Amino acid sequence: MTPADAKEFGVENGQIVKLEVNCPGRSLIFGDVVVRVRDDFALACHVMLLAVLVQFTVN
Repeated sequence: MTPADAKEFGVENGQIVKLEVNCPGRSLIFGDVVVRVRDDFALACHVMLLAVLVQFTVN
């Protein structure tokens, strides 16, 4: 994010935050998100899933 974005959100470069995503009927919270601030950055979040293990249990 830009320095102006950081000021608006009240965060600093390197700060660890939680990122909450809200959608109709669902929500998700990412913990330990590192804030990156630089003049040439944009307000964006990139999520990379390296490996996902999903287990469904039917009772």
